[in-house]
Amino acid sequence: MFLLFPDDFERIFGGGDRRKIVSAFTGIPINQVRAMSAIEIDQKLAEIRKDKEEEYDTKELDF
Repeated sequence: MFLLFPDDFERIFGGGDRRKIVSAFTGIPINQVRAMSAIEIDQKLAEIRKDKEEEYDTKELDF
């Protein structure tokens, strides 16, 4: 999805990596993250990015 919509999606291609990031930054147990759909994971990643951009006052973030 990143290749088509780079402003809306992260450049993380591995599903395992995406799940680990969501779990690490949100505290959601990995077994619950595994049960999430791809779009739910993308939404969580977008929330994490927004929070971190505000926290660090920059848009220059990379997972």
